[in-house]
Amino acid sequence: MNARRCQRLRELEGLGGLVSLEKLDVDDCKKLQELEGLDELVTLEELSIQRCREIEKLPNLSKLKALAKLCVNDCEKLQGLEGVDGSVALEELSIEGCTEIDKLPNLSNLKAWRKMHADKCKKLQGLEGLVELVTLKELAIERCGEIEKLPNLSKLKALRKLCVNDCEKLQGLEGLDGAVALGVLYIDGCEEIERLPDLSNLKLLSKFSAVGCKKLQELGGLEELAALMELVITGCIGIKELPNLSKLKLLSFLDVSKCANLVEIDGLNGLEKLKVLNFSECEAIKKLPNLQSLKSLAYLSLDDCKKLQELEGVDELNNLVHLSIAGCKEIKKLPTLSRLDKLVYLKCKACENLPEAWRTEALERFKKDPGFFIEDLEF
Repeated sequence: MNARRCQRLRELEGLGGLVSLEKLDVDDCKKLQELEGLDELVTLEELSIQRCREIEKLPNLSKLKALAKLCVNDCEKLQGLEGVDGSVALEELSIEGCTEIDKLPNLSNLKAWRKMHADKCKKLQGLEGLVELVTLKELAIERCGEIEKLPNLSKLKALRKLCVNDCEKLQGLEGLDGAVALGVLYIDGCEEIERLPDLSNLKLLSKFSAVGCKKLQELGGLEELAALMELVITGCIGIKELPNLSKLKLLSFLDVSKCANLVEIDGLNGLEKLKVLNFSECEAIKKLPNLQSLKSLAYLSLDDCKKLQELEGVDELNNLVHLSIAGCKEIKKLPTLSRLDKLVYLKCKACENLPEAWRTEALERFKKDPGFFIEDLEF
């Protein structure tokens, strides 16, 4: 049954008589206040209630034993989901933008659950029973600012994707090392996390992102994640060093920017499949390993690495397209550009100590090659 965008609709009468109804969609019924009889729809499999901004309460959902998918996004006045723990066939739940929900029923009975997304639920404080959801494959908890702790994750052996972005009070991820099927892990904006469990058991992890985790101090076991293809560690000012990365042979994207206290990084020269490398605003780094073995590298950004003194091996990067070293005030030596046939973009503003001969070479390249662009070359 599709009742979407019925702007004047305040209630749906006679729902209880629709004993064979399998799908109900009341999205964008902005004046809808109640769904009387919803609790009698025992054959209902899908229920979507999005942007119904006047609904404060739903009938008890415990009789909806066939319900597999429930979406209640942007229902700002909705107080809770009473009886959802009785919807034992539930596989997917989305509760984005339900700013008044502070608690869900114990979830441990939902043995078929595969996917959950909770976003912008500002009062939500926890997910009781999560530890028992052994079939869960995707869990996203984003911008839920009151959650301080999640249940132990070690039993979630089927979990493949975990996003806990912008949960400012979250203290950690206990049992993460037991989620051995995990392929994607994002913890962006979790400012209170200081440490994660050892990551070495996560042999299938291909994407990891930690952006703005200001208290994060270390990433133990990172060096063993041989399946990792994308690694983002940005704005993690508590990190001073990373494990040796040489075993990450599949890594193609590495962004370790704005880590102001990072002083060294080992193993870069073993990353032969790396295409993107960004160390911008890592102000404490003085030296990088020789980069000559990074034959796949196309993008290299080192802006505002104010203590970096030299770049070895760059002249061997014959697939390099983009080179940005703006604000690298201490660089006094750079290899020749003559062998970088594919280079089309060069940014070197405020590189005060670059040799005059190198600047002249760059300018001559610009004059001769119409496809070559220099931004802010200073003499």
